[in-house]
Amino acid sequence: MKVPASLPAESIAEFAASPKGAAMIDGSVSLQEVLSGFCTADVPYRQDAIQQHPDTRWVGVGEHSEVWRIDGVAVKASTHSTGRGVREKGNGTNGVPEDLIDQFNFMSALGLYLDAKTRGALIVPDQYFALGTKRGDYLSGQQFMDGWLDLEKWAKANDLTRGQIIELYRSVQTRILDTVGDRSLRLGLFDLGLASWRRLHAANVLIHASSESAETDPLCIIDQPSHGITGKLGLLAVSISGLTRKAA
Repeated sequence: MKVPASLPAESIAEFAASPKGAAMIDGSVSLQEVLSGFCTADVPYRQDAIQQHPDTRWVGVGEHSEVWRIDGVAVKASTHSTGRGVREKGNGTNGVPEDLIDQFNFMSALGLYLDAKTRGALIVPDQYFALGTKRGDYLSGQQFMDGWLDLEKWAKANDLTRGQIIELYRSVQTRILDTVGDRSLRLGLFDLGLASWRRLHAANVLIHASSESAETDPLCIIDQPSHGITGKLGLLAVSISGLTRKAA
C-alpha cells in the first residue's frame, strides 16, 4: 500500500493499513506527528518520539516491544532498544524487533476468520496500520481495548486461587484452539498453547473487566504470533497463510 502523503516515505521501507487505519492517519495530526517522529528519529531510541509526544500515554512493555495509547489507538513500537528482554539483560540496543508488518497481516486474517466463525465470541482488536523503517524498526497501530483486562489480571481481580487459575488457563486454551480450525492460523497462535510444551500466555488474551466467566464470555486475542514472529514457527505460520510482506 502507498505511504500516506502525511508521512515521510523516504524513511519507510514497508507500509500496510486498513482503509479505516489510513483514514485515521489522515485525520489525526497527533498520529501523523508520532509516526513521522518515530520514522525520522535518530537510532537507537526512536521510540522516544512516541514517549515524548504530549498526546500519548504509556501502556506497558512486552518481550520485544512497548505500547502507548493515543486517540483510541494502541501504538506499538518494536526496535532494537524496546522490550522487557532488553531492559532485564541490560543490552541497551541488542534487542530483536518483532516484524509488525507480518503481525498486522496475520492478525487481520485471524480477525476475519473469527468474525465469520464465532460472531463475537472470540475477537481481535481492529488492525489499523503497520510500518517498517529502512533501519529495521517497526511500529503498528490497533484498536485500544478500553475496559478489557488480560486474563491474568482478571483472575487476580476475581480472587481466583492458584488451582482455579491453572484450570482457567487450560479451559481457555482449549476453547481457543478448538475454535480455530484453520491449520495456518492455529500455527500462528504460538504462545496460546499450540505447542504441547507451552502453557497459555495469559497476557495475550483479554476479557472485559465486567465479565463473569472466561469460559463463556467474549475473549480478545492480541499480538499473535507474538515473539514467535521472530522465530521459525511464527514465520512458517505467515508463510503458510500466504500473508506476504507488502512493500511501501
